[in-house]
Amino acid sequence: MLSLEDFGSPAVFSDRASADHGRRDLSCPADTAYALAQAWPDAELTLVDDSGHKGSPAFTDAIHAAVRRFSP
Repeated sequence: MLSLEDFGSPAVFSDRASADHGRRDLSCPADTAYALAQAWPDAELTLVDDSGHKGSPAFTDAIHAAVRRFSP
């Protein structure tokens, strides 16, 4: 299992986060996003089915939804 130190300084990971990832991304597999979300205590993982590395309208929607959830 990965730890936060595998992704950089633990101080960076002190807040909630949304890890939005395209399921069809071949250059950065979804298991990497999954490992990051598991290592980050307050992270949410959203896998966007119809998106690859360059994004898609559904990926944009996922980002906008995350911003709304985290906005005061």
